[in-house]
Amino acid sequence: MGQLDTISTSCQALSHAKWDILVISNRWPSAAWSTLFVALMYLYGRILFQRRRVGLMAAGLTAALWWPTIFGRLGLREISQPVMMTPALIGLVMVLWAMIFVSAIMPQR
Repeated sequence: MGQLDTISTSCQALSHAKWDILVISNRWPSAAWSTLFVALMYLYGRILFQRRRVGLMAAGLTAALWWPTIFGRLGLREISQPVMMTPALIGLVMVLWAMIFVSAIMPQR
């Protein structure tokens, strides 16, 4: 959790250096993390089910969920946790799809 906290804190520090207004500089990184989370959920749904419609539904449901909406609005840095975990899930799904594809092509011994 230390590296995740470092990434989130550095994003807030860059935001504080850019804008002097504390409200904007606290909320902007969280809003960016929330938007990135919605985009990653689209990618995850599309890769997992191989359908564009499922990806759009996953992104829409994620945008309406409590977690990214409230945490992005309040400016909390816990929103960066699912953003860092979703690429790991995407990688896991891609590896599993590759294993299934290879096992279907390779003859059984």
